[in-house]
Amino acid sequence: MALSAVQVIGVLFGLALLYFTYVHQKRNEFNVKEWLMWSGLAICWIIVAAFPGIIDSFTVPRGVRTMDFLIILGFMFLIYATLHIYTVLRSTQHKLEDLVRNNDMAEAQKTRKKSK
Repeated sequence: MALSAVQVIGVLFGLALLYFTYVHQKRNEFNVKEWLMWSGLAICWIIVAAFPGIIDSFTVPRGVRTMDFLIILGFMFLIYATLHIYTVLRSTQHKLEDLVRNNDMAEAQKTRKKSK
């Protein structure tokens, strides 16, 4: 079985994704859960790119077109990733606000003590 050019590009992309997840995990930028999730996604991507018929065995009996299925999965992932990024950003914003508030309070107390 020969791979088409699109399949080769897909497999190379999956291998690059797998390599980058490994690099980020070694730099301690990913915890184990994040590393497993991204590595699993990369491995699934490689398998689907190399053997696209695997998805057909799931979608065809259910009357779903394969491309529609992949597009829906992609949107689901993007929505989840956006929600996750939003929640992490809000949490960071609240922590920063607390840090600035506490720092300002400490500075105000220092200036009051100096003026007495």
